[in-house]
Amino acid sequence: MADIIFKNVSKAFEGKQVLSNLSFTIKSGECFTILGPSGCGKTVILRLIAGFEIPDSGQIIIGDEIVANPAKGLCKAPEERHLGVVFQDYAVWPHKTVKQNVLYPLEMHNVDKEKRNAMVKNAIDMVNLTGYEDRLPYQLSGGQQQRVALARALVDNTDILLLDEPLTNLDANLREEMRFEIKEIQRKTGSTVLYVTHDQEVALAISDQIALMTPDGDFAQIAGPETVYEKPNTLFGFKFLGIANCLQCIQKEGITLLKKGEKPFVPLDDEHKDLAKESSFIAGFRPMDVRLAREGEGFDVKITRCTLLGNIVDYHIDIGQVSFRVEAQTEEAIRNNLIFNPGDDCKAVFEEIHWFKEDSSILEAQK
Repeated sequence: MADIIFKNVSKAFEGKQVLSNLSFTIKSGECFTILGPSGCGKTVILRLIAGFEIPDSGQIIIGDEIVANPAKGLCKAPEERHLGVVFQDYAVWPHKTVKQNVLYPLEMHNVDKEKRNAMVKNAIDMVNLTGYEDRLPYQLSGGQQQRVALARALVDNTDILLLDEPLTNLDANLREEMRFEIKEIQRKTGSTVLYVTHDQEVALAISDQIALMTPDGDFAQIAGPETVYEKPNTLFGFKFLGIANCLQCIQKEGITLLKKGEKPFVPLDDEHKDLAKESSFIAGFRPMDVRLAREGEGFDVKITRCTLLGNIVDYHIDIGQVSFRVEAQTEEAIRNNLIFNPGDDCKAVFEEIHWFKEDSSILEAQK
């Protein structure tokens, strides 16, 4: 078992700074996911931990051992770090059987021949490929090939498992199945897992901790999945983690107004009262955070679109000169007579609002 510690790590490529004095700790035995947009540097972090890249400065510590410290000319080779890596493209040997692929790391490490078969069998059993030992990769599905890669990474009883977008090439059903299997494997082995992805659903499903990475290579927030989703501390994080409504607001004479049309809106809460000093600020909410009704309390709104999407009803709604989306469970919407026609008037109750300082660059980039 081993912690992974980044201490003031920096890395640049061809003059472009990717990471700058980045520090964080992955605790032993946890699944730590780095979640962020393409090109933010999350895979660079994984490659630095694996030993495939050398940091420009700072230290990387695995357990109680410093594995990279460029100031002292130290950078341990990947094979000396006792970790397993699974890549997006599986990287299984096409000419080797399942058993031969899984056996390969043990051969490279000169593991005693008498122990190899038992270790290979245990790894193959763990990923539910028993009975497939003699098949070649072309005889396997994409999900099965990814299991081979997982077994190969686990076979040497590694303390650390590094997963770089391992589910991206799988179809939706396989992705859902494999994310639960990865979590179960982590539970069985007690391994420390670093998972790198841009997929919010996978990150929320398997992680003990999520580090939300910004496009400029910094961490916006490190917290448990529930906290990152329910209590985002930045506008970037709120918008990145799912469908988000972001309405521009202003404060006039103590009243919160929608900026466009200056229609009264949900009052700014005391915790965020400093935002009232800004020229404008953002009211953020998820489509599921709004409750609709045909009458009663709430703001007057108008339905412009109502679409059944399987188990979800998706509404497009106008409030004054501003539009936003609402979602409801289909059964609940039918039961409560909330299947509307375009042009219908109704009431909207905003059950949860996140308030943020306005950041035009984020609003434009994620439209």
